[in-house]
Amino acid sequence: MITNVNWRGELDGDVILTIAEENGDENAEMVIDRPGDLVSTMMAEEFATEELIDVAAVYGYCLASRGISEPIFVDQIVKKIGPFIRSARIDSLALYRLTERLATLIEDSGVKGVELRQVLLDEAHRLRDSR
Repeated sequence: MITNVNWRGELDGDVILTIAEENGDENAEMVIDRPGDLVSTMMAEEFATEELIDVAAVYGYCLASRGISEPIFVDQIVKKIGPFIRSARIDSLALYRLTERLATLIEDSGVKGVELRQVLLDEAHRLRDSR
């Protein structure tokens, strides 16, 4: 079970998932650096809370745009990643609402490129810290 979701590094960082072992005695950390790996892990593992799914999802947007600075490419990627991230939990209304809210944030933020990537990372940190 995923008990914590965190980000390591700056804008081009990695997602760190804390996974509790079944016996509850140990926690393992999984480092994820690609959105596809995050989605497949989200599909395979249970989350301790629904809020953790949302945090992981927003970090997925950050992973998808890692290392890209050209505004047109960042914008295209973050606009298209939502349905892919949503596919991890297609039956989650909360995840659907989150991806719709992020689509609006991306569209209405008025920023592009690296600045947009920073807005998404800040939103992920805000969600993580508010739970």
